[in-house]
Amino acid sequence: LYYFKSQLEKAEAFFEKAIAYIDESDLENKVRTYGVKAWTEILLGKIEKGFENVRILESMIPKIDNPMILSQIYHYCSICYSWSGKDPSKSISYSQLSYRYADQFNYTLFLYSSLCSKAIAFFHQEKYDECLDNIRKAVEFGEHYKILIGISALSLIWMIGWVRDPRWDR
Repeated sequence: LYYFKSQLEKAEAFFEKAIAYIDESDLENKVRTYGVKAWTEILLGKIEKGFENVRILESMIPKIDNPMILSQIYHYCSICYSWSGKDPSKSISYSQLSYRYADQFNYTLFLYSSLCSKAIAFFHQEKYDECLDNIRKAVEFGEHYKILIGISALSLIWMIGWVRDPRWDR
């Protein structure tokens, strides 16, 4: 609840507590908890702490065979790499994997989310055409499926991408 109210410091503390109660074999809940915890830490500017959790997520990948969980884990890793700007190329690779796994089951939330993280990664690479193209796709997809998560952030990135594009007539 704290996470969705943007009370990230409180959310981070509860994620720590939740991890202590997750059974070691419960990979599905571990992926979700470590994923949102990593993203929360990135948003709080605790980049290295966030990437400690990303490394935990990456170590789980070989243990998972459920495509829906693989879509989630690749998205969580992708969003951390893209929002932090740490490795946009890896973010793009992970977002493509997330999309591919989500597409197998028409997992709409992660189809949408993978487009968003890829757009942010292209933004960091200053590839504004690709950035704006992925934002356009994400917005259209989100409108169709009534998904509005992160729409204000995408709008801001869209505007900045437009302004920074050297072809934009000032």
